[in-house]
Amino acid sequence: MFWMAVFLGCFLVGFAALGYSYVVYPWSLERRYRKRFAGGDPLLADPETLEPLAIDAREAPRVAIVFAAYNEAAVLPAKLESMRALRYPRGKLHIWIGSDGSTDSTDALVQAAADEGMPIRLLRLEGRNGKASVLNALKAALDAEPDPPELLMLTDANILYDQRVLMAMAPHFQDPDIGLVGAVVRHPDGLAAEGIARQEGAYIQRENRLKHREGALWGAMMGAFGACYMVRRRDFPELPPHYLMEDFYASMQQLAFGRKAILEPRAICYEDLPDAVAQEFRRKVRISAGNMQNLFRWSGLLWPPGRVARVFWAHKVLRWLGPLWLLAMMIGAVGLTVLDGRWLWLLLAQLLLWASPILDALARRLGWHWPPLRLIGYFCSMNAALLVGFFRYLTGIQSTAWQPPTRQAAPPPTTNG
Repeated sequence: MFWMAVFLGCFLVGFAALGYSYVVYPWSLERRYRKRFAGGDPLLADPETLEPLAIDAREAPRVAIVFAAYNEAAVLPAKLESMRALRYPRGKLHIWIGSDGSTDSTDALVQAAADEGMPIRLLRLEGRNGKASVLNALKAALDAEPDPPELLMLTDANILYDQRVLMAMAPHFQDPDIGLVGAVVRHPDGLAAEGIARQEGAYIQRENRLKHREGALWGAMMGAFGACYMVRRRDFPELPPHYLMEDFYASMQQLAFGRKAILEPRAICYEDLPDAVAQEFRRKVRISAGNMQNLFRWSGLLWPPGRVARVFWAHKVLRWLGPLWLLAMMIGAVGLTVLDGRWLWLLLAQLLLWASPILDALARRLGWHWPPLRLIGYFCSMNAALLVGFFRYLTGIQSTAWQPPTRQAAPPPTTNG
């Protein structure tokens, strides 16, 4: 009876932890949000229908768009065109790009845009330094300017923008309590059914929702999307050179300072999604290793209880420990089955869960695409990447140099819903 209780407890603890992070917490967050804020969901509205934020062109803060690039010639033309189209007071916008030893035509494309009159600066770094080191170099160069911009918008080379994105984000910094503003990430219409782009897109839409609610309720958005976020230049931290997830690091620093981090529904950016399972798995492993870095760096924010600790535990930590909870469930199911064969169904359900990525791969080969199986397989693959990323963290991260996945600049969706 004792061991039966132990194994049942293992299973229930794992199940409860996963259930709270993935189901109960989002439900309670939505319930709180609906109770406090009347009206429709701003994330589903056309940005044109949302009340604009006021900004005086003469007093608009100067903004620098900043990003690291490595061999991004495939996406840079669309990126440059998107930045040209941004609506912001003339003379108040500058662009700084750090080329991390690019060997394609990245540097030439940036220089050509500068020669055509774009307010753009290229900082060339030799060798492979990693994103954190490139951003540190760009920040140092900006700080050394005689009249540096007040705000930085951090982004990626493949991200395109709604024309009003800067006008939507910059006014928030009139409030000294606001430390960081994130943008909503959207994806192109008609994502292919063959790979995992649809599942990744659904996951990011869900994250948009959670982050917006966290910011609206408590000013504690749990990590900006690295695709597009804005912070005061003086507050952007010098990043540890071996860090992988600078967006989460910058977000948590603002929360540690006691400032608010929010997501602005009017600020829209667009990102293409890789459809290849192997590429996405490698990206998730990188993210997972970075998650572990941030977990230990910002563990002090997990206690005492408060708005940040509550969100950090529920949205991130319980999820990052997902492989541990799944292992507890498996141990519980095995133990219960050994003690009493009537629990065999629980063990078989666990085995079927972990077999779902293999079953989905076989189904894809046969040309059969069943969304529920793909979603379950995506969940298991994501947790497998968390586990691999954890071991990568334990063995030491020697380099943050990255290899961009095969991708293209995403065209804006035909609808905003």
